[in-house]
Amino acid sequence: MVSDVEFSGKPLFVYGTLMSDKVFYKVLSVLEGDKVKKSQYKLLHRVGLKGYKRCQVRNELYPAAIKSIQDSIEGVLIYGLSSKDMKYLDDFEGDEYERVSISVDDSDGNSIEAEFYEWTAGEEYLNIGIDWELDAFKIDEFLKTF
Repeated sequence: MVSDVEFSGKPLFVYGTLMSDKVFYKVLSVLEGDKVKKSQYKLLHRVGLKGYKRCQVRNELYPAAIKSIQDSIEGVLIYGLSSKDMKYLDDFEGDEYERVSISVDDSDGNSIEAEFYEWTAGEEYLNIGIDWELDAFKIDEFLKTF
């Protein structure tokens, strides 16, 4: 359960719907005029996580990440998150994920300590052989669920 994990202050590695600015800011209520300013966050694109595979969750518009030694996932690092932000994100991710510490590589090969949400609900809910890809249609459909 992600809500039991204390926030380390490390950046957050995202690999699914939160890679979309629209979804990220919607989740944090920035698009609704909340006091949080977009400028407080820094997003670093093209970051890689080795040893994990991104999979499509059956009948859902979002992905999961599971351990897979030979695979890697490209995603985005988000800097500037507060403890309050992480609480919102923990609630958003729900009980299907656990926030864990990892090491990612930037485009220059530098290793960066981060946190991310690892799938814990079981592989029976996943289409293991189908990678999830970010596209505008999925994001627009996903935003309709709010």
